[in-house]
Amino acid sequence: MKYQDKVRFVESANKMIKEGSSREDVESYLKNEGLKSWDIEKINQSIDRQLKDLYKSKIRSYLLDGILESKLSEFDDVDAELFERIQHEVIAEMKSDSTRKIRSMILAGKSEEEIISEVATNRFFEEAEVYEVIESENENIVEKRTQRNKGIGFIILGIILSIGSMNLLSEGVILFQGFVVYGFYVLFRSK
Repeated sequence: MKYQDKVRFVESANKMIKEGSSREDVESYLKNEGLKSWDIEKINQSIDRQLKDLYKSKIRSYLLDGILESKLSEFDDVDAELFERIQHEVIAEMKSDSTRKIRSMILAGKSEEEIISEVATNRFFEEAEVYEVIESENENIVEKRTQRNKGIGFIILGIILSIGSMNLLSEGVILFQGFVVYGFYVLFRSK
């Protein structure tokens, strides 16, 4: 199928859905037009994508305001499965946004109380989850510091041992310089 044909069929299918036709009606129309099942599947995916783009921001705003249940009539042209998928995507995005916000607040040096008071306003991101993210992020910070200190330690150890064994001209110098290289590797990996 050519792209222009696909666009034409998607537009006519969208028009049918907005006029109240079911997905089954749209699929039978597409079959009557002579389309193969894989073409119909691609058209359905395009319709789903367009409906997601159209309703995602509305669903997000209604979820945040807690009024989605009272506004379900606005989503009559979206089938239940797609509506659920959009809802789950929006909730996952809100959780991800909250996690990013927590991380930036931790890096800014905010206290746990400030973080909780600012982030726990989202009813889809509970206080327990906030504590989990804070704990996880604090563990990551400690791990990065440990790695950084380890790298600096290897660099200093390698330099001191290399300088101390220079007059010996032994193979130990190569090993000690390896400490320096490994130290830089650990140091840059920790960032």
